Amino acid sequence: MSAVVEVLVPSRGALLRMALLAIVATVAVALEAAPTGLHPYSLPSPDLLALAIAIFAVRRPDSVPILLVFALGLMRDLMTDLPVGIGTLTLVLYAEALRSVAPVLTRGSLLREWLAVAAALFGMMALQYILVLLTFSQPPYFLTLGRQWALTAAAWPILFFLLRWGCGIRPAPADGREARHGT
Repeated sequence: MSAVVEVLVPSRGALLRMALLAIVATVAVALEAAPTGLHPYSLPSPDLLALAIAIFAVRRPDSVPILLVFALGLMRDLMTDLPVGIGTLTLVLYAEALRSVAPVLTRGSLLREWLAVAAALFGMMALQYILVLLTFSQPPYFLTLGRQWALTAAAWPILFFLLRWGCGIRPAPADGREARHGT
């Protein structure tokens, strides 16, 4: 019976990391929603929310529950210009895909993790594009989408190292127990 309770109730460390993810994600959405330029050649903002969720999903999968990702995605959809629901759906699928390959990615190099996150981002953006087309709405231009993907992929190392050394987000111990002096 105690094994069931341990699975259903997150640890104190996982709850703290969930709170940290919520704070980081809220700041990321606020930065994404800020206008970056109004002229036609201005660069789109990188998808910082997807990057934050990717880092947490790969490094500490226990702190990225589906309901939290859903709530964060819905908050972003309502605050930015994404179609409500499409961004949330693709963000949840993206987080779950990265959580499923997290054990493999954390055993490899950072370059492999970066490439996997970039590939998952590409898949998420492609699915968003297809879903927007299916709703008979005007999707973003390919060039704008390509720029946003490139900027988002290029921003991964910066956010990764900020969260790694600034907030202490490290891979979970191999035995599944919490580390004594870290998160």
